[in-house]
Amino acid sequence: MQGLFGSTGPPEYLWVQKASAILWQFTQILAPTPAECMPMSQQIQIPLKPGWVEEVDPSASQVRTFCRNPTRSGPLQMSWWSAADSGVITDNSLLPGIAATFGEEQFGCGEPLAVTAGNCRFGAYGNATFSAPPEHSYAEIWVLYNGEGFLLVTYMSAETPDPVELDEVREMVLQIVRPTAN
Repeated sequence: MQGLFGSTGPPEYLWVQKASAILWQFTQILAPTPAECMPMSQQIQIPLKPGWVEEVDPSASQVRTFCRNPTRSGPLQMSWWSAADSGVITDNSLLPGIAATFGEEQFGCGEPLAVTAGNCRFGAYGNATFSAPPEHSYAEIWVLYNGEGFLLVTYMSAETPDPVELDEVREMVLQIVRPTAN
C-alpha cells in the first residue's frame, strides 16, 4: 500500500478512502470558500499523543488528518463548519443523532452499535460507533458543538483497530480546543 492519500490496497481500504472523500466533499459544500474555513480548522488544537502525526494532503486543505505511527490503523480527521452556515442548535441532546445519521447516510456505515453524548473541552459532543462491512471495519464519528460552530471528527479503520489507539483517539477528541481571542 502506498501512502494514506492516493493509496491502493485491499478492497476493505476503499471504505476508509470513501469516508475521507465524503468528509472532504462535505467541507466543500458547507464552506463557501477555503479562505473562510481553513483558518478556523487550523486554529483548532488537538493534543496529540506520542506517535501521532499530522499528515498534510494539499487537496483537502479544510480537513485535518492525523495518524498514529507505527500502527496506522486508521486516520483521525476533523473539519469545522460555522453555525452561521449550518444553523444553531439549542438542544445538545441532538448531537448523538446527528453523528449517527452522518454515519448511516453519508458514510454508509449502517446502524450504529452505540451512541453517546457528553461535555468536552470544546463544548458538547455526540458520538456514534459503527462496525460495517467488510469484516473488521470500524468507525467512530463525533459531532462537537460550542455555539459558534460544529467540528466533525471521524476515525475510520479498515481493520480492527489497536485498542490503545482507540483509547488515544477518544482521549484526544475530548481534549480538542479552539483558542479564544486575546
